[in-house]
Amino acid sequence: MSWSGTIGRREGRPVLLMTTVGVALAWLAFGAYGLTRYVVNYQRYRGFPPPARAASVPAGRLVKAHFYSPALHRRTYYSLYLPPGYAAAARAGGRFPVLYLLHAPPGSPLGYVTIGALQVRMDTLIAAHRIRPFLVAIPDGHTAKFGNDTEWANAAAGPYERFVLDVVRAVDGRWATIPVRADRAIAGLSEGGYGAANVALHHLRMFGTFESWSGYFTQTPTDSFTRASAWLGPLRSSAGG
Repeated sequence: MSWSGTIGRREGRPVLLMTTVGVALAWLAFGAYGLTRYVVNYQRYRGFPPPARAASVPAGRLVKAHFYSPALHRRTYYSLYLPPGYAAAARAGGRFPVLYLLHAPPGSPLGYVTIGALQVRMDTLIAAHRIRPFLVAIPDGHTAKFGNDTEWANAAAGPYERFVLDVVRAVDGRWATIPVRADRAIAGLSEGGYGAANVALHHLRMFGTFESWSGYFTQTPTDSFTRASAWLGPLRSSAGG
């Protein structure tokens, strides 16, 4: 065995080790990327396939509208679905009903769009003439208090019932709406369903229709409702959500 051969083999080991480490790091990076994409997509779509619109269906628009809320004393936003042809119809004097959707914590306004496929479903139903065109406004109800548990009420987490009314006024003031009770509806999921029922019943002249999806109609005096009066919401045993 020559010294040159020995040295060559010994110098080859670090090269092989570095190559092995590089491959391992590359696989780890690829795995981390895949895991990140899975988590992000699951959070966005909850395991459902991304919404897909048929090529023949005209697309509406989803906009993010910022405004100042007097109730919250800060700028915030709502997401708004505009049906296909909205701009042309508005210029011609057309006006639209509005559905207000309240989300549940820790969800976001876009959950109705990404998980519920709201935009695609609305476009499809309108194209098939199964529903009349209308706007859908989804306020952002997040707060740092009580883990975003606002119950959409004027309670310890903040005046979120009044905030919903701020959103209605902001939408009516900016978009081509029909600003009357009969053409204004409110609905929500889980806590949003409770909030929709509670807000609508407190403001019968504001909303002509309300719906509660997987919601509840009673609430315990905890979190945002700690030491709250019965007027803010029925403070009996919780029924879900």
